[in-house]
Amino acid sequence: MPPDLNIAGAIAVLIFLGVLICSVLLWSSHLDKGNKRSERPASVPTWSIGWANFGLFLCTLIISIFFTQIFAAKLISSVTGPIADEPVIKESGLFEEATDPDSSEIPEEAEPPALTPWLAVLSVLTLQIPMILTFCGLRKFYPECFGGRLNQKSVSIRKAISETTPYFIRYLPVIWLVSLAWVGLLTGLQKLGILDEFPPQQLVTILGNGQDPVAIVLLVVFAVVLAPLVEEIIFRGAIYRFFKGHTPVFTAQVISGAFFAAMHFNLMSFLPLLVIGVLFAQIYEKEGNILLPMFFHAYWNGFSLLMLFLMSQAEVPHG
Repeated sequence: MPPDLNIAGAIAVLIFLGVLICSVLLWSSHLDKGNKRSERPASVPTWSIGWANFGLFLCTLIISIFFTQIFAAKLISSVTGPIADEPVIKESGLFEEATDPDSSEIPEEAEPPALTPWLAVLSVLTLQIPMILTFCGLRKFYPECFGGRLNQKSVSIRKAISETTPYFIRYLPVIWLVSLAWVGLLTGLQKLGILDEFPPQQLVTILGNGQDPVAIVLLVVFAVVLAPLVEEIIFRGAIYRFFKGHTPVFTAQVISGAFFAAMHFNLMSFLPLLVIGVLFAQIYEKEGNILLPMFFHAYWNGFSLLMLFLMSQAEVPHG
């Protein structure tokens, strides 16, 4: 076995144990302080735009994403032409069947091509960019309908980082436990034949292959910088603040978390992402500034990518 595989696995185990120990210490300190202080009142301003304007916001968001992705797909198709499709056709055997005049069998539908690093980069851009442009555009051109403050108080970046780090370390094992329970439930449903088997995550394959390092670096930057910025503004700064004005605070946190989890279109990660979304909203509500859930989001994405990379390097090849 190559030595690098053992090193990667050992690093992952050390990080895991270190997080657990630090989390226990932080929870102990947090609970001690919690007995001596009173809870602060809710501090995030609501987004008072009305149901009609909120519906218009969601429709504009969906339409902008849809047409951006359609345009990107058409652009790629016009640039690559039949070259991009040729490997798929040859590998699936459709070319031979289509050119055989004696063949009466209907060719099977070709599977979609695997996600490549550059396609992953494009998919991130065509999702994140239209979302933030829609939000900023509506606020700029229709401030009377879509304006409003995101923050109750101002926080410097340095202070936001220092306050977010204990939150992240403290809650990370909680997210792990939720993930394990959810995966166990889905695995049990698979064994009962209620759910189909889940395919392996394509992102794991991309990181494991190590191809296109420039694209992989861009993916990491987007995951740690772009996605937290855009998604926190949309799901906490907009959706959560709107529902906070129409439902109890915890209900609004769950609704915004459900929107956030559903946006990822992944059943395996739905419940963990829902819990994470609720945590983001609670931190936002407690601290009164959206920078804190943004940094928590960045920590989570960066840590997840790091662990995926280490696990992909620590896999023992069979055969």
